[in-house]
Amino acid sequence: MDFTYPAENSYLPKTLDIVGSSHEKPELITRDGQKELWIQTHHKFKKPKANVQFRIDTIKTRSPKEHATELLYVAALTKYLSRSLADALDAGYIYSFSNHEIQFSGYTDNLVPFATKALSLTRKMDLSSTEFKSTKDQLIQNKENQRFLPAYLLAAGIELHRVLTPDTFSPEEILPFLRELTLEDIQAYGKNFLQRGFVRGLGFGNITPNQLLEVYTALKTNFPMMPLAPELRERDVEVRLLDGNGNSNAYEFWSAASGENNAYLLTYNLGPTTPKLHAIAQIGNSVLETPFFKEMRTEKGLGYIVKAGIDAELLSTKVSFLIQTEYPLEQIRSHVTEWIPQSVELFRDLTPEKFEQLREAALERLSKEPTSFDQQFSHTSETIFDYDRDTLWKQKQIEALKMITQEEILETFEKAFSYKGGAPTLTIYIVGQDREKGQCVRPKSKNFFERPELITDVEEFRRKMPRYRKY
Repeated sequence: MDFTYPAENSYLPKTLDIVGSSHEKPELITRDGQKELWIQTHHKFKKPKANVQFRIDTIKTRSPKEHATELLYVAALTKYLSRSLADALDAGYIYSFSNHEIQFSGYTDNLVPFATKALSLTRKMDLSSTEFKSTKDQLIQNKENQRFLPAYLLAAGIELHRVLTPDTFSPEEILPFLRELTLEDIQAYGKNFLQRGFVRGLGFGNITPNQLLEVYTALKTNFPMMPLAPELRERDVEVRLLDGNGNSNAYEFWSAASGENNAYLLTYNLGPTTPKLHAIAQIGNSVLETPFFKEMRTEKGLGYIVKAGIDAELLSTKVSFLIQTEYPLEQIRSHVTEWIPQSVELFRDLTPEKFEQLREAALERLSKEPTSFDQQFSHTSETIFDYDRDTLWKQKQIEALKMITQEEILETFEKAFSYKGGAPTLTIYIVGQDREKGQCVRPKSKNFFERPELITDVEEFRRKMPRYRKY
């Protein structure tokens, strides 16, 4: 019997050299009307590897059909690239291609050729009819399964985001178009994908500025995007729920999506995210989390999942209370909204010694250094893409934590949790397996316990929802 060796894998690295000097913070290497590229050459973990990540701010899809087409295009492209780049994947290279985000990672030696080839293949989409059918069937199955997610996941934001955000569509809206799409539709869509956009890019690890620029050039060659005005970009858009005085305060979300598997979510917007407010929120989370769990689950047994937590996003900092339960949501709402104003006493009763313990614990968490290449990349990526490119953000948080006082924390949560300033301005009901029956309602007054007024035209409400943007 004759034996043959497999063909040489050209993507196996031939050199594992470390390039350049290590830098603690990312640096901006170029910015113009079409791109903004950052780099952080990082050698703490002594790995001859690099990551390149692009986020492309573009015009958001405007209809369920466009959204369905984009989803299937990305899924089909992923299938095609997995087959076409098999040698590179075997050699340890990784790509990720999702809606308007592209990432490549692997050994520095062949990262640029790998990324260049992957980007050149995006326009071809040479899938067989069998491959396309299996990809389409799998995507349809995934979308159908989304209708049966647990209620608490819906309350955590999936369905809430859909109701509040225009141009975000439910599985029920997408599936009819998804079922009708053909391979020819997807290939035609791919030729016009990303016609306009603004690229934000990051090179991290064992990489030089020239290598990052080479990958960007390959991106522009295959997606020759025209510039996109800042006011048309979809990034950094956030719903603001306003009270009668134009102040942003709170909203609640009801989900009875699967029989007795109900969920109630109450969220307070503490204000625009700053290092100081972020520090206040971290201490506040430590104060609220355990007592809320003890009261609602341990003592009253009201839910399977009981959580209180802080969500510090780029634009605003929020505190949320979530209960997944078999009990009627009116009963859960009553217990939660009775507990919230009383919880201010937790801050009033905080001893100076306990406050300092919470501060030190928060400082320890925040000061903890990444322990792996991937953790450090994740931190740098957050800085560039999620924290408005503020490379000193972490240090500002640490300084703010050192300076905040008990009085400032008490004042923040007193204001947020008072009935005057903290009553929900919006209630959203999602009822039954067919969540297209979801309704938005506004309270008739700021009193939690009065029955709210129904908003009958949800689409009109979504179009007029107050928003703001930050660049």
